Amino acid sequence: MPKIVDHEERRAEIVAATMRVVERVGLEGVTIREIAREAGCSTGILAHYFTDKADILVTAHRTAFGQVHRRIDAQRADARNSVELIRMVLEEAFPLDDARLLEARIDVSFWGLALHNPHLREVRQSSHDASVDELRKMVEDAVRTGMALPGTNPESVAVETVALMDGVAMQAVLFPSAMSPERQHQIIEHHLASFLHVTNPVPER
Repeated sequence: MPKIVDHEERRAEIVAATMRVVERVGLEGVTIREIAREAGCSTGILAHYFTDKADILVTAHRTAFGQVHRRIDAQRADARNSVELIRMVLEEAFPLDDARLLEARIDVSFWGLALHNPHLREVRQSSHDASVDELRKMVEDAVRTGMALPGTNPESVAVETVALMDGVAMQAVLFPSAMSPERQHQIIEHHLASFLHVTNPVPER
């Protein structure tokens, strides 16, 4: 009797193998052959899940992006107010440990590859827009509940916050000794205090 293949489960295994290869060789060095070897399957089987190299890159990016949002969603209910929620979002998005640093490496590599690839650039633009939209809603809630400083513009703050996330990610990847986790925590608190009533900030580490 032929073995029944769970395609969703198999795809998840291949995506996990892709992330391991990315961690080992970087996004630029990933190949279908290398992923097939890591996943224990043929390149022919892999072709059922990825159409080309660009498809692999998009999958890696969306996987890393999704991991951040799943962590945020898992903790959302624990946030007592807008300040705690936005702080938590920044902490999950900043590369504060090895797992989050890998996500940052994928993103930084993706920017470089997207520079001359319109499809990759469109995918990254979509992720950027989704992040801005989500943060804008959080800042709007802070304004509505009186936790934002007077004159706070939710759209401007959201755009600035995403730009800060991107900048910290790039510096942590390129200059890890200068952008340490301690420094990142200081940046988070300074940014929060620029538009929120931060009554109990996390002490500088």
